[in-house]
Amino acid sequence: MIFTTRPYLKYLLPIPVIFGLVVLTFLILGIDQKTEVQKSALMYLIPIILIFFFLLPFFTFKYFKTVSRENNQWIIRYPYLGKKVVLTKKNVTKIEIVKNISNSSLPSHTQINIRTSSGKSIYINSLELSNFSKLRQLITKDFRKIVEVSDFLTRKRKS
Repeated sequence: MIFTTRPYLKYLLPIPVIFGLVVLTFLILGIDQKTEVQKSALMYLIPIILIFFFLLPFFTFKYFKTVSRENNQWIIRYPYLGKKVVLTKKNVTKIEIVKNISNSSLPSHTQINIRTSSGKSIYINSLELSNFSKLRQLITKDFRKIVEVSDFLTRKRKS
C-alpha cells in the first residue's frame, strides 16, 4: 500500500513563488527613477522577499514524501531529494504517535515520530498525507512492541 503527500499541496506551493515574482517585478521596474533612499531600502527588501517567497517554498517542496509498505518493510521516499529510508523492526528504536496536536493557526492533527537506530528522526503528519488513519493502523500493527501513543493536550502516554 502506498501513501502519498496530498496532491493539492504540490499545486499550492507555486502560489508564493508567483506572488514573489510579481512583487520583485514591481519593485525593480523603474529602478532608475527611484531615489537613493529607495534604492538602499531595496537592498534590504530583496533578500527578505527571496527568502520568504522562494527559499521557504523550496524547502517545503523538497520534503514531500511517499510512504509504502512492501515485504514487511516500510519505505519512505523523498522524490525531490532522491532519498529513500527503509524501516524494519530491526532498525526502528521508537515510534511515538502524538494525538491532538493543536495550534492557533492549524487544525487539530496527529503526528507519527519515528526514531531509527542510526539516530535519524522521521515525522509523518496527518495534515500532509492522504489516508493517514490507515497508515497509523498498519504502523501500529507492524511495530506493536515499540509504539507509544501520547496525547498532546493532556501529556498522557500509553504503550
